[in-house]
This record gives sequence, C-alpha cells and structure tokens, in this order.
Amino acid sequence: MSGRQPSNGRITFAAVNIRTGRADAAATAYAEAIALLEGSTERSPLGLAYLGRGLVALVRTQYEAAAVDLGRARVEMQAAGDALGVAQVDLNLGLLEVARYHPAAALPMLQGAEERFERLAAREERVYALASLAGVQGDLLEHAQTLATTERFWPPDTFSGNER
Repeated sequence: MSGRQPSNGRITFAAVNIRTGRADAAATAYAEAIALLEGSTERSPLGLAYLGRGLVALVRTQYEAAAVDLGRARVEMQAAGDALGVAQVDLNLGLLEVARYHPAAALPMLQGAEERFERLAAREERVYALASLAGVQGDLLEHAQTLATTERFWPPDTFSGNER
C-alpha cells in the first residue's frame, strides 16, 4: 500500500469535516496527511493538505497560521506543476486578506486567480473568484467595477452548475 492512499483518505475525511463545521477533526486529519506526505515526492497532495489546514486556520481566525500553511501549499502546488492548485491557493490567499480587512491587497490576488481559472476552464472556481472579487470591489467603493464583474457571472446558473 502506498503512502498516498492513507493520506488521500485523510484529506477527504478532513474536507468533509471542514464543510460540516467540525474544524477540530479536520485539523487533525490534515495534520496526519501532512505527516504522511512530508518528504515524499507527492507534492500536489501535500499542497492540498497544507491548503486544507490553512483553511481550518482561516475559519478559526488564526490568520498567521493560515498564511504560513497557504504559503507552503502554494510552494508545493507550484513544485508539482499543479496550475489549478496554485490558483486555488491564490484565491484563498486573497480571501485571507479579505478576512484581515485588507481589500486592496486581496484585489490583485483574486484577479490573478480568476484569470487562471478562466484559462484552465475551471468554471465553478472562476464564478466563486468573480463573486469574491465583486465583494472586494464593493468594499473598495469601486461601484462601476463591481457591476462589471457581477455581469461576468450573472445569472449564475448560466455560468455554474453549482446550486450553492
């Protein structure tokens, strides 16, 4: 049995837990996956585990820990050549800046992530990035840009199959 199988199971378990509000269980599962993958050649799964643990820290408002884990996730995704993973990390780095009340810092991160999602034809991720970008533009009182951004994904059912 490869190290990847148990780590993938832990990552999946952690993702379910974070989405159902069980941050402690998610943090434990992500930490276990990181321990299994650290030092392996499986850079993308390791990046995903760091991304997840960073999101747990973000949910807990532990912004410094989130920044460290998201930064490590980006390094791992980039080393793996995982363009979608890098864009997902960048989106979440932008959302970290939103949470820190730094919308001007978040703006270029969200714009860059959205552009990469578009190039990768990652529809769901792109719509989420656009919605986040519109929120930041609104926070910055850039009303014309906010309207232009929302028009790029409205109505949502035209651009996304995700009912959430």
